[in-house]
Amino acid sequence: MEDQLIADKQKELEALYASVAHRILRGENKDMILADLIDRGWDEESARELMDNVEDTIEEYEEPSKEWKRNKVRKYKNLTALGSALLATGAIMQFFVGFSLLSIGLLIAGFINFVSGLSMWMRYKK
Repeated sequence: MEDQLIADKQKELEALYASVAHRILRGENKDMILADLIDRGWDEESARELMDNVEDTIEEYEEPSKEWKRNKVRKYKNLTALGSALLATGAIMQFFVGFSLLSIGLLIAGFINFVSGLSMWMRYKK
């Protein structure tokens, strides 16, 4: 009996969650949604928390815009280029100056920037 009550409450909450998500996605005024939740017996703090959770879930599963992806690709492509330049500078210094702390630092920083930039660039390039 008690399990049935819990299951019914869970279904009711899931339906409410889906309803709020649908209304947010339609662009409905958030104050109106909040007022409806309060009318259903929710206190204001809990209603705001529910709306925040729904918005977080939507953002998590929403596909980012093409412009956002392009900006990320450009950012990480530049980071890869910077890493390449630092690697090249470090290698040239190694060749002409020999082992020095600066050249080793350039090689390490270049490698880190190159690898992280390249991996993230490939991730967002898709």
